[in-house]
Amino acid sequence: MERLESLITQTKRKLDSAEQGSKAIKQVENLIQNIPEFFQGMICEEKRKMYQLLIDKIEMYPEETPDGRIVKSISFKIPVFYEDWEPRKEMTAEDVITYTLDTREVGITSAEAKATYVELKKYILDKYGAKVSSLYIAQIKRKYGIDMGENYNKLDDPNKRVPKCPIAKEEMIIEALKHFRMLEPDVKIAV
Repeated sequence: MERLESLITQTKRKLDSAEQGSKAIKQVENLIQNIPEFFQGMICEEKRKMYQLLIDKIEMYPEETPDGRIVKSISFKIPVFYEDWEPRKEMTAEDVITYTLDTREVGITSAEAKATYVELKKYILDKYGAKVSSLYIAQIKRKYGIDMGENYNKLDDPNKRVPKCPIAKEEMIIEALKHFRMLEPDVKIAV
């Protein structure tokens, strides 16, 4: 009778574990399907933490390659839970699968070639000691055809005067956009 009760208990644990695994798989599938929307709603700090959870290491070329690549490969860490996994058990190296994505054949993606307005402003302030407004950055991005999101603070009155970005600041913004690979290196100021 004790042996039978022990087998029943083990079987119940295995069923519970399988059910938890099935739920986890569905959650992961749901996450993977909704990754673009999921990341759009995150602030930069949340994205950084998520990257730290997902990425094990990134290999860089010592110098930029002739075709403009700097990332050689990215190794991801993805936790895997086994049938006998218990929530209180600490994860070990055996519980992690490492997948290496070789990016030597892949060009820069549009997501990689985007800097925030804060990053652009900081770069310009650090390099030139000058402050630029988000309005000026938006004007230059629009002028050079860089994709921008929908503007939530549009003017109510289209006839209202909007200051135009001075040439000196335009040069700084263009250089920052080139630095973040949002503009090609050979782009010149358009008049």
